[in-house]
This record gives sequence, structure tokens and C-alpha cells, in this order.
Amino acid sequence: MNPDLGVPDRCCMQRFRVSLRYSGNNEGTGGSGCNFRVISTKSRGDGSNANERVYSSYHVVSLHVDRVATGVNLIWQAGPLNVVLKHAPLDRANHTFFVDAKLNWSTGTATVTVDGVEFAGQQPCRFIPHPFNQLTLNAEHSGRHWFGPIDVWYFQAPPPEPALMPFAPQRM
Repeated sequence: MNPDLGVPDRCCMQRFRVSLRYSGNNEGTGGSGCNFRVISTKSRGDGSNANERVYSSYHVVSLHVDRVATGVNLIWQAGPLNVVLKHAPLDRANHTFFVDAKLNWSTGTATVTVDGVEFAGQQPCRFIPHPFNQLTLNAEHSGRHWFGPIDVWYFQAPPPEPALMPFAPQRM
């Protein structure tokens, strides 16, 4: 999903709500199930071919449901950090996780509730405070994936300030 939000490169997410469920497959294969990702993608100019574009992207934050031997884990990821927000045991492996995250741009951390209970882990849920322009939903491995309603609140960042020249241009 790549909606045109009308403010390219300046959409700063304040809050999102999403529901996720992954039941895996009948063979018992583990692995990453459904993913919800907030992405910032910028064009870095053209590649060697005139029709080729080169992009750099950042995962502002990623949520995914992973199947593990004891059930399923809901994981918050930003950069190399993974935080297990909640575990559903095997007898509740078809559990739907309801996530509500409020992002604080001053601290680069989020207040996250899962199934109505605020997450209070040992490490904060960090995110990359960068404007986003894509939301993606992925189904990584075989099995049943379910995405519920998605709500997103964002603000438009102010345009960048023009660069000030340290001195007036001189003619020679």
C-alpha cells in the first residue's frame, strides 16, 4: 500500500492502531508471519540506466507476529532492536493482537498497548523519527494471516529551512 498523502517526505506519524493474527501452517513450520511496516523511502537519484531509480529506505517501525515452539510472539522492531510485546501460548496460537501505539518524536519512543494493556518492558519501544511515505502489509510464510482495521494519525512536518549562506556571493 502506498497512498499519496499529499505531503511527500513530510508525514510524521503520531499514532497508529492495527490488528494482526498469524496461525502458521499445518506442518508446524516456524517463522515470521504477518508484518505491518511503516517505511520512509527516498529517491537517491537515477542509477546508471535512465529508467532505473535508486531508493534508500528506513523502517520507521515494524510489527510482526512470529511463530515459535511455544506459540506466537508479537514483536516490535526498529533498526536492530526487537522487543517481544506479547506472547500467546499454543492453546491461544490463533490470538489476534490489537495494537495501539503513540509515537513521541521528542524521545523517539512509543507508548504501546496490546490488547488494552500498556506494554511495560525493560526496554522502551523505539522508532526511527523519520517522516514516512509507505505502509506495507506482508505475509512472509505460509499459513493464515489476518490484518484488522488500520488507523493512522500523522502531522505534516514543516518544510525545511532554506540554507543560509555564511557570506554574500562575490564576483571576481
